[in-house]
Amino acid sequence: SFDICKNNEHVAQLLLLRNSYRLGETVTGIINFSNSSIPCYQISVYLETSEQIEVPFASRSKLQTTKLTRKVVAEFHKYTLNMNRISIGLSIPVLCTPEFQTTAVSVQWCLRMEFVTGTKEKLHQIASIDSHFAHYSAVPVAEVESFDCVIPLYVHGSGPAGTRQQSVASFAAQGTAAAAHAARERNTGAPMEMKGCLVSVFEVTS
Repeated sequence: SFDICKNNEHVAQLLLLRNSYRLGETVTGIINFSNSSIPCYQISVYLETSEQIEVPFASRSKLQTTKLTRKVVAEFHKYTLNMNRISIGLSIPVLCTPEFQTTAVSVQWCLRMEFVTGTKEKLHQIASIDSHFAHYSAVPVAEVESFDCVIPLYVHGSGPAGTRQQSVASFAAQGTAAAAHAARERNTGAPMEMKGCLVSVFEVTS
């Protein structure tokens, strides 16, 4: 879990099931506002990748390289006024580059969270009131501030899952070809030569 604070005031608590994922999985978590000291009006969560180039090979500064290579692969937005907690879910695309590191360049993954917070003053005012009902209206102007924080993640390659899907698809395609060949033999009554049929079955453990 991560406690998110602003100027030493508690804003939210992020609960992640884990911080290590594979391509194709979903980053899930819960953001808890029940113990916040200041209200949060809106939250935006971005699943991002960025590249880091080592100094001997870099032509720009580290900050400039991060800004130029930053890529948002998934995002989540939610209004959180008067909410105690919300759940988030960001899917990791299968075709993205997983995390890796060499002596020259590295790819990193993270969750970037943007919060729009306000003060402790109320956002509504009483327009009229009598013995039977009270009419409330929103204040015309509200003071808000925004800030962001970064949560590092570890994203690995799909590994055995992709191999399993490929082998199953290959087996199904070859099985269909074998069934068509058998049907032609039954219809013609003469055996037919079948060339280039290769069925591969892999045992994959994960």
